[in-house]
Amino acid sequence: MNTKKIICLLLSVLMLASLLGPIGAFADDGIEVIDDFSDDADIVEVFDDNDQDIPDENDGIVDDDEIGEIPDEPQDDNAGEPDDSGDDTFGSDDEQPDDTFVDDSEPFDEEEIEDEDEEIVSAATVLTITKQPEDITAAAGSSVTWTVTASSTNVNYQWQYYYNSKWNNFVGGDSATLTKTAAAAWNGWKIRVIVTDKNDASNTVTSNEVTLSVLAITKQPAAQTVAAGAEAPRIVNESSTHVN
Repeated sequence: MNTKKIICLLLSVLMLASLLGPIGAFADDGIEVIDDFSDDADIVEVFDDNDQDIPDENDGIVDDDEIGEIPDEPQDDNAGEPDDSGDDTFGSDDEQPDDTFVDDSEPFDEEEIEDEDEEIVSAATVLTITKQPEDITAAAGSSVTWTVTASSTNVNYQWQYYYNSKWNNFVGGDSATLTKTAAAAWNGWKIRVIVTDKNDASNTVTSNEVTLSVLAITKQPAAQTVAAGAEAPRIVNESSTHVN
């Protein structure tokens, strides 16, 4: 046999061995390894000479083919058993959920809501004075009038005058307009008015302080005798400095 034929024979033997090698091979200790050539196989089983499975790391793994068909839906062991009401519908496919709405929210506190509403209304209706009273200069014995305008008409008024180091209430001074007859003793008095919400005594506002100036003659001129052509002196005392 020439060299070429020997080489060809060896190549043929090697090719045959490579094809037969994965199918079955015997190791020195007599253990046969079987491989599964299926596309989705990942498990290799090892057998001895007596075709007994040798325990290995793959034992306990179940192939997909051994599982069998998996049901689409789990079976209810209690299907068909009667419930407490006696209706044989427990666990059945036509069992309907309880659609009863359960309101687990906390109940409304009406008093708290009313308090919040009152706070909102109170904040929205804080009293203000839109027209302040003004200073007045008048002769003693004349009528004087002060007027105030507030942001609400549902209010109480109290006019006051400052005398003897304290504020005193005018008798009858409980309206938006105060009219009095100026007395000489009132000269220099400070006047103001307090406006209070009838529904909320804490909702109150005080006007600006204004001044009453009263013109009064405290000493009348006296009769005098003078020479012809001479100018007679005139002496007049008035209670107010607001004069010309």
